[in-house]
Amino acid sequence: MEIYGSPRFFKSGRVEIFDLDETFYVKPETVCQFTGIKDKNGVELFEGDICNVAEWYPSDYKEDGFIGEIIYGDGSFYIYRESEKYPLYQELDSCSVSNRNIVKIGNKFENPNLI
Repeated sequence: MEIYGSPRFFKSGRVEIFDLDETFYVKPETVCQFTGIKDKNGVELFEGDICNVAEWYPSDYKEDGFIGEIIYGDGSFYIYRESEKYPLYQELDSCSVSNRNIVKIGNKFENPNLI
């Protein structure tokens, strides 16, 4: 289940996420950052999401699709697969993965079998 809201972190390690009506207690390791990008169906993409990438264009060649996990590192979001990471961008750019080619299929917490 995905929960949206404002997180509060406590010194004890407890994390609460609250919205206007309810407070949820969550495992700290499951709190993920929104990328600011939506997939081709308009679904918000978060760190930890697992996505099907239809195709991508590294430099001069086109490769068929793959499944990867969204990760955060070096100040950017990436699609990670098999020890390689590819920049995640709103629009198609050289050596990047375009949100127009991505469909979210799950996340690493609820669907670890997908990766």
